[in-house]
Amino acid sequence: MDHKGAYNQYLHLETILSCQNGGEGNKRTILHDETLFIVVHQVQELWFKVILHELKAIVDLLTFQNTANERLVTVVKYLDRVKSIMRLSLDQLCVLDLLSPSDFTRIRSELGTASGGQSQQFRQVERILGYRTEVSDNQRGPNRDSTPSTKQPSGYDLFDGVQCWLEGLPLEGSAARKLWRELLKRLSRAASEKLMCHDRTLAPGAWVCSRKAQPGRHLSRRAFRSALFLRLFNGSPATFLAESLLDSVIEIDALFVRWRARHIQIAHRMIGSKRGTGGSSGLDGLKSRIGLEGSFADLSSVSTFLALWDNKKPTMPSSVAEEIERYLAGAC
Repeated sequence: MDHKGAYNQYLHLETILSCQNGGEGNKRTILHDETLFIVVHQVQELWFKVILHELKAIVDLLTFQNTANERLVTVVKYLDRVKSIMRLSLDQLCVLDLLSPSDFTRIRSELGTASGGQSQQFRQVERILGYRTEVSDNQRGPNRDSTPSTKQPSGYDLFDGVQCWLEGLPLEGSAARKLWRELLKRLSRAASEKLMCHDRTLAPGAWVCSRKAQPGRHLSRRAFRSALFLRLFNGSPATFLAESLLDSVIEIDALFVRWRARHIQIAHRMIGSKRGTGGSSGLDGLKSRIGLEGSFADLSSVSTFLALWDNKKPTMPSSVAEEIERYLAGAC
């Protein structure tokens, strides 16, 4: 009988199930609670691997000069996978709540210099999602692993890919410019009537520039304009897939922020204010990296301008719809 395709061999289960022994060369008997702790972290790393696999493919697809419908369907499908995995990964962190602080204290003495801050894949996920934060030595610890670059051959991360895709949408024609002028008029009226708070009374393009001084990544004027148009024409057949892409990116960004916040809550419960294993700065180091906004805060901010239509959104000009449909069909 040919066992090449057998379940155990295909999944390398013998190797995987022998990797809960507390580290290479370890000869001690691991603690009862340590098995749970190890498996949760190993499962997280496996999910990080799948997330990176999907995100790299997404970035590659988005950097096409023309992301036609066929590729856009694939991008949305892969984004849905990432969302589901991130939700599952977030839920699985809760398993660590089944360890009491005293349980973890016993495990911690066996960790040596091992620290979650040394996770190469987590840093790769951060980078490919568009976070450009540097990790200081006291946050990662003296025994940090090196972190290979996750930039694609094109040099893009997910933020760059989404911005490139938005900038490529054919929303610069005469009909689109007419709609843009109408938006500016409404902004001016809203400012005079004090319908919007001061820092939102700017024209969207100028407002984007005003955000450049704030921390984080920010969309270009053209990309922001495209995102705004897609939201204005919500529900149009021509923009349905594009809207789904934006919604998925925003949700993934929010899930990643939630993951880091949840990890901080668990660490606080387990170790209090003590330094982290591996010499990292512990809870303070984790808090310094959480951020209140993700990489795609500008996409969420687009909704600021939708109220200018008083719930009477404009109809997409037929010429714009036709141009978008041709573009997504790959004819442009």
